[in-house]
Amino acid sequence: MDPCNTVIPAAKRTVFDQQQKAMGRHKRWISSDARQYSRNLKAAAYAGKQKQWADKRMWWFVVLTRGRVFLKMMPTDWEQTGYGMAEFVDELPALLKGGLTQNKTLPKVIVTDRGPGLYQAASGTIVAAYKEALCENGFKPFAGDEAKWQPPDVPDVLLHETVVAWVRAFFKKHPFKTVSNVRDNQKVFAKLLKQCEAHIYAHYEVTALCKSFPRIIAELIAAKGDRLRY
Repeated sequence: MDPCNTVIPAAKRTVFDQQQKAMGRHKRWISSDARQYSRNLKAAAYAGKQKQWADKRMWWFVVLTRGRVFLKMMPTDWEQTGYGMAEFVDELPALLKGGLTQNKTLPKVIVTDRGPGLYQAASGTIVAAYKEALCENGFKPFAGDEAKWQPPDVPDVLLHETVVAWVRAFFKKHPFKTVSNVRDNQKVFAKLLKQCEAHIYAHYEVTALCKSFPRIIAELIAAKGDRLRY
């Protein structure tokens, strides 16, 4: 599982930046005398990640397990802290029971990165509130209580990072029409997030991805911990 966020715009400037970002940064055919018009300029590298005043950063979780993908939108006041992670973990059993109807037992091991709210950045020690929530709900962390041995950034190994890329690609190809009203944009985003789940099942091999973890670990060992190339 992994917490992700999307900037919901409130200002016209953010709406414009996100529209430009959706066009991508690849080269485009364009007349030389039109390159400097604002509507034709390329967006900044972080145009879709940085929020401006009055914009809202909406948090959502991606959960991958047993051939299923869950995209869970969090409340507007949710924060990426240990207590925020604990709040999500408390909701996780009900989320899994609702989606894994053919399985009598739920997954018990949680695989994450070492992001904020999960592990302390410097020491790699698990955050107390997050650990307590795991124990209370019958889960245990894959990386253990001391995760300094796990690199902070291993997107080529963690399976949920592939799902995050699928979601980002969906929203890039299906940008929602944003308006200068945060609440309206939040409603549209929540609706599209549900549509994204259906899109993933229709276009990607989710079950095959879930079964690939042992192979990826074997490749990681063979590469002696070096980056995997895909």
